[in-house]
Amino acid sequence: MNRRELLLWGILLALSVLLVSGFVSGGTRLGQRNEAEAQPLIDLAKADLAQRLNLQPEAILVQSVEATQFPDSSLGVPEPGKMYLMVITPGYVIRLVANGRVYEYHGSGNYVVLATK
Repeated sequence: MNRRELLLWGILLALSVLLVSGFVSGGTRLGQRNEAEAQPLIDLAKADLAQRLNLQPEAILVQSVEATQFPDSSLGVPEPGKMYLMVITPGYVIRLVANGRVYEYHGSGNYVVLATK
């Protein structure tokens, strides 16, 4: 083997190790996993948006679900006059589509808040 072939085999081996260890994953698989873990929050967000827009929840589509960490317990959507815990709060950014418009919700635990008005 020449030097170039060894280098290519080394790169292939390194990528294989990263893939198996989870450092590299397909976006679709990651999105599906996030959506499955976040399903209770998705359901809450869809119910809230359906009520706001006077729609059936089935008329609302999920555009994306992304795991994130919010800088405090406001989930990135602080309300004036309210106090929030200053702790890193794991949660999800959920983007829903209804009536041709995208609505963004932030959620954690069993709570969602509309981030776009």
